[in-house]
Amino acid sequence: MKWWLIFCYCLGCMMHVYAQTPVYRWINNTNGLPTNAIYYLHQDKRGFIWIAHDRGLTRYDGKKFKHFNNVSQRGRSLTNIMETGDSVIWCQDFAGNFFYVQNDSLMLEQRIVSNGLYAPACIFNERYLVHPNTKYIYYFDTKSHRPLNRKSIGANVFHASYGVNIGYAIGAEEIVAFDSKGFKRVIRKSKKQASDKESVFFIKEIGSRIICFYKSWSPHITLIDGSPVGLQVPDLPNSAFIKEVFTTNSDVWICTSSGVYWYDTLLRPKSRAPILVDFSVSNVMQDREGNFWISSTDKGIAFVPNLSLTLSPVGTTGVTAFSNLERNNTLKIGTSRNQVYTFNTLTNEIQPYVTIPYNHEVIDLYEIPNTNYLLVGNNVIHLFDGRQPKWSLANSGKSFTYVKDNMFIAAVTTGSIALNTNKVIKSRPAWLGSPTPDDPAMLELNYLTVQPVNARGRYVYYDTASKYLWIATSNGLGCLDSVGRFRDLKYPNGNDVYASQILAYKNGITVVSTFATGIALWQNNKVVKTYRQENNQLANNTIYKMDIDGDVLWMVSDYMVQALNLVTNELRVYSKADGLPQVEIKDIKCSRGKVFLATSLGILSFPTNMPSKNERKPVIELLNVTYNNRKLAESKKGTYQLLHKQNEVDIEYGLLAYKTGDEIRVQYRINGGRWIDHNSDTRSLHLASLLPGSYEVEIIAINEDGIIATPLTVNIKVAYPFWLQWWFMLLVILAVIGLVRLYLRNRLKEIEQKNALEAQKLQLEQELQKSMLAAIKSQMNPHFLFNALNTIQSYIYTNDKENASQYLGRFSELTRMILDMSNRENIPLSDEIKALKLYLSLEKIRFDESLVYDIIIAKNISVELIHIPSMLIQPYVENAIKHGLLHKRGAKKVTITFELRENGIKVVIDDNGIGRERSMQLNALKRKRHDSFATSANEKRLEILNKGLGSNTISLHYTDKYDEHGNAIGTTVAIHIPFTTIKHTAS
Repeated sequence: MKWWLIFCYCLGCMMHVYAQTPVYRWINNTNGLPTNAIYYLHQDKRGFIWIAHDRGLTRYDGKKFKHFNNVSQRGRSLTNIMETGDSVIWCQDFAGNFFYVQNDSLMLEQRIVSNGLYAPACIFNERYLVHPNTKYIYYFDTKSHRPLNRKSIGANVFHASYGVNIGYAIGAEEIVAFDSKGFKRVIRKSKKQASDKESVFFIKEIGSRIICFYKSWSPHITLIDGSPVGLQVPDLPNSAFIKEVFTTNSDVWICTSSGVYWYDTLLRPKSRAPILVDFSVSNVMQDREGNFWISSTDKGIAFVPNLSLTLSPVGTTGVTAFSNLERNNTLKIGTSRNQVYTFNTLTNEIQPYVTIPYNHEVIDLYEIPNTNYLLVGNNVIHLFDGRQPKWSLANSGKSFTYVKDNMFIAAVTTGSIALNTNKVIKSRPAWLGSPTPDDPAMLELNYLTVQPVNARGRYVYYDTASKYLWIATSNGLGCLDSVGRFRDLKYPNGNDVYASQILAYKNGITVVSTFATGIALWQNNKVVKTYRQENNQLANNTIYKMDIDGDVLWMVSDYMVQALNLVTNELRVYSKADGLPQVEIKDIKCSRGKVFLATSLGILSFPTNMPSKNERKPVIELLNVTYNNRKLAESKKGTYQLLHKQNEVDIEYGLLAYKTGDEIRVQYRINGGRWIDHNSDTRSLHLASLLPGSYEVEIIAINEDGIIATPLTVNIKVAYPFWLQWWFMLLVILAVIGLVRLYLRNRLKEIEQKNALEAQKLQLEQELQKSMLAAIKSQMNPHFLFNALNTIQSYIYTNDKENASQYLGRFSELTRMILDMSNRENIPLSDEIKALKLYLSLEKIRFDESLVYDIIIAKNISVELIHIPSMLIQPYVENAIKHGLLHKRGAKKVTITFELRENGIKVVIDDNGIGRERSMQLNALKRKRHDSFATSANEKRLEILNKGLGSNTISLHYTDKYDEHGNAIGTTVAIHIPFTTIKHTAS
């Protein structure tokens, strides 16, 4: 076995690895780029990345690609992307044609005539496109799209190069500098110096010097200003073929067919080896976030988020462990393929050290202090003395810690064991068990079990100051003191501590990392401080590995590194946003201001002071507002107008945060409402079922460190349907007002006409009633007068002076009352009774006292307060006398009774005359007009009076009286007079 190990070592010594490259990730056709052949890169003013390639032009926002091409292209390849002050993108093809982007389309500029050859152009003063062609320099106004002028340079131009608003036309005979105004000067008479083997191709202003670069001739550069020529660029191979030179204020990037070389402005190398050495690099661009984009003609684009983060690969194997000690700037590193290498932390040189015979990843490397011993733990524990294997133990070594006298403790699958490199243990700790005498191998190795710990071991640490042995197992955390007493170490709440690693800090403080509960600081076997994610002290509670650099604790979590200052409690977090690749980190080591990470890609390193907080705001740019996949145009007032049926819109936006795109949170709100989380991967906000009205939509992006982007504001106005438009509603309101006004006017007119007719009718009826009543009265009064005069005349004929005088006096009083009542519609009941008494007294005189009358008034009747129509009762009393009593022989009697009823007054006129039937027979013989007229006139008067009384009218009821033999013995007339004729006065 020894010979096999020596052979592997000798074979491995043939490999020396110095390669170091920035960490990058590829953007190519596997994630959406149309092709891997990239010629030019440009970031526009808004922040989008434009990519010219062999299939046209593409815009990239960090998530989505939008492709542009034009049917007029002589070839599909485009290059040399430019931008004007009004953000119009221009580019060229290799046939000399010019294109620009307008309304998401690539347009051919037909006013620039191509000669079929390519010479790079440039835009001066953000407006004027300047391009050399044959013997002239042409100027073109990109705003008006018209040629301006041309300037002769007197030589055939085959290439051009540009500085800040200055161009260099490289011709066959001379190199001419020119500016935007056409001023030119010859800066070199010939394309070659005497020693030149080929023509200058690139001219760059670097610092205070103007330097000419050759494509393939070594030493590659000369100076314009007459200084020595033939300067050699350090580390640039003589065989290098330069494809482009890119400069910034502090860097020079030389793109070659074998990678890109990185220099400062004095052309001093900033990397030990070219970047992307296996690829043909065509262009380098630095964006506003500080990211570098390196394009190639065969692999796509390498995105470099952080030049401070470098990778040192170890062949094709991953790195899994660092040794505990660094000697002479060198660490031992273990790999995933049972190999151990040395790694120089200054030069990044990697050399093979030993190869483990068992094909298993290295779990832990431990160098015993002050010796050449190296412990290697994988599925077997190996002890090396230098490069020579000393022994192996078939037990999986998880962790090692040195005690003393070459004795060390190992955490193994079965618990914790003590091993010794010597055969004799000089001083035995109390917690060691006894050797097994029947196992010579174990006795020789001094294989001793640490008592009483027998759970699965994870990590061991021996504190030389306190002489405590800390042991982390699958059951929790414990320690053994110097006299062998074991203590379970728990959190103050009694929970177990599942430790992943244990380190010494200072002032007797021990740092314990855990798999789920963060970090705990222990002192005197007690927890004195904890750091956890839930208290915003850590970004992740899961800690796999850690190392201490001064007061800063560096921790490995899932796809991130945390740096915690144990004095100030400041936390820094490094993740994908800072350039860390999304790979598993197995171990961590700090050395002389650098952090080294063991990963499956190799060794990642970065400075300990590398900034971690991303202070740059994300950028959100509006791309389109669409309805049903149709682009909407923005109005002059900055609002997107929609019809009322177009109530679903999509707001397409670009989220320009290339370094942290996956960690960006997107939120939106409408009309100042609450912020709503939105999926940042969609890059489109769908708004559905918008009601008519105005909407202000705000979209923000928040980076991983809580920096908020300037809100993207989109104003949308959904039109109301025409029946809800203000003009339509105004018309409707006006129409309704007009119709209502017309209706009211017509209605008022109708009402006025109706009222006029009703008033006229009422007036006519009243006049008619008055005239009829007056006529009836005028006809009734003469009738009574005629009867009275006949009576007086009879007294005169009989010379009865006394009765004539008495009768005449009463008659005159009655006449006066009748005349007075004839002019009044209603009179008190007392007046009516008084008139009846006068009338009956006169009739009694006329009948020679044979007429007996009686007027009975109920006690509950107030005759002064009750008013009835005038002369309403008298005609019926007169009829009782004239038609009932006049022809009766013997005693004649009439009784008038007044009774109060619920809704009127009942007047009963009772006589003992001959009855109505006999009276009608006698009247039929006489045919006297005044008799029939009195009856009909009285009925007519009642009809007129009842018209204004409703249902409670004046009514009559006749009752014919007969004796037991059927002979008529009189008539009873009942008259009902309504309460409407009763008027109340104050008592």
